[in-house]
Amino acid sequence: MISLPMRQVAQFRVRRQMLTSSTKGSGRSGILAALGTVQPAPDGLRWLIARVHDPDQQRWKQVAEEGEIVKARFFRGNLGWVLHDDLTLHLDACMEKCQPPLGKTAESIQAALSVDESMQTDLLQTTVRTSRANLRKALAELGRNQLIVEGPCDTWRLTSSLISRPRKEESRCIEARGELITRFLANYGPAKLCELADWSGWSPRAVQAAIDPLLASGIAVICQFDNEPQTHFIRQADIEEIAHTCTQEHSLAFLACYDPVVRAQQTELGQRFGYGCSIPAFWHYLLIDGEWQGALRIHYKMKMLWIRDLLLESPVLADPSLLEEVLNAIRNELAFGLNAIRIDWVNGTLADSPMYQALLSDYGYVAQDGACVLDLASPIERGDR
Repeated sequence: MISLPMRQVAQFRVRRQMLTSSTKGSGRSGILAALGTVQPAPDGLRWLIARVHDPDQQRWKQVAEEGEIVKARFFRGNLGWVLHDDLTLHLDACMEKCQPPLGKTAESIQAALSVDESMQTDLLQTTVRTSRANLRKALAELGRNQLIVEGPCDTWRLTSSLISRPRKEESRCIEARGELITRFLANYGPAKLCELADWSGWSPRAVQAAIDPLLASGIAVICQFDNEPQTHFIRQADIEEIAHTCTQEHSLAFLACYDPVVRAQQTELGQRFGYGCSIPAFWHYLLIDGEWQGALRIHYKMKMLWIRDLLLESPVLADPSLLEEVLNAIRNELAFGLNAIRIDWVNGTLADSPMYQALLSDYGYVAQDGACVLDLASPIERGDR
């Protein structure tokens, strides 16, 4: 069995995931390239900020309006963005064996969109003469049945209006899943069976059924990491690149709970930090040089980034320069455009406790109302204190 060095695997992953400064994208092409590695991409653009030097919501909106990306329901029935050219592939991979009959409102929406190819939600509601709650329920029903896609500015279209060839039947499902697993391994591999299942929402048996043809054809092989008994799947084509991957390039990124990297490793993150405790969307995870080094639970209130829990591994706390880099990343990426940052708890201890108050005060934080607060109008650089 193939054995791979863990450090080089970690560096290979962050480079393929566009999480290093040299691999991040830029501009319109960077957005499309990043989506190609992440899709189906969630609505929130946290994943994009981590992978593009100049993330621009207006540019994202522009590529959506031009039809290069579309939104529909894929893994677990959740909404996600994919490239237009990959829509059929994702729909085939997420095809349900048995689709229940549609309700009357859903049928009315289908009829309306077959006449007027694209309609906004307000116009749809007027056309089918139903309440907003019933309309939303019917749109979700159509989405789960892969019959409708969402466009920019709250518009809806039938999936059949975007797909240039007829959908294949169930026999295509395993083939499509194999293609998506191959792409996942190209961008996030090597990966364990449980990671592929966590990422896709498919059962381990369904994942194994899709990956068996890849193993038989030699596209994928089984490998292990140094001193780790668990087996992983990897593309055969990536083995040599991993062996020659440079381990010197530094990377640091905060990834949201719905990021594909996080979703695939939610089992490990749950054991270490508590994956998605409370409301999952509020949790972000700290990835440094391809290794998980922390997590934080946040929400936004009155122009303030409110960090309820800040969990940091000992290597971060023990290295002042690394801790400063982490705090600067929180300020520049998560608190951009806000007035203050408030930290309530650090590693299960109140942030204004003597130990952590002394630590955070070195970076401009002051004790306030049982927490540590940074006024973003003041400098954070160590030389200014």
